[in-house]
Amino acid sequence: MVDRPARSWSSAPALAAVAAVVAAIVLLPGLGEHGFWSDAELPVLDRVLAALGAGMSDLVRSPWLPDVVRTRSYALLESEAGLRLPHALATIALVTMTVGMARNRGASPAASLLAGGFALAF
Repeated sequence: MVDRPARSWSSAPALAAVAAVVAAIVLLPGLGEHGFWSDAELPVLDRVLAALGAGMSDLVRSPWLPDVVRTRSYALLESEAGLRLPHALATIALVTMTVGMARNRGASPAASLLAGGFALAF
């Protein structure tokens, strides 16, 4: 039996790039819309503002790395999108890695993209 060469569009890097573009199209356009989405964002905003020099008290503790990343992002964008951008970028990376890993482990292109869709849904 003759082995067919792998098609370039179905390789792991190509499918991962497609998944990254789709995830970016889904996640990035709405980051700054509608003000704050929930009450869970308010303690995050308080910690970011405190890190930027605002006087705050009774702050809820959290891990340092997400707070540093959000603080830098908020300082650059100065809007709600700055609080949400690190999470959106991490989600895009997760979807990209999920598709690439599924394809590298032998899943079909459709199954790999489906795995990325599940990662994006969560």
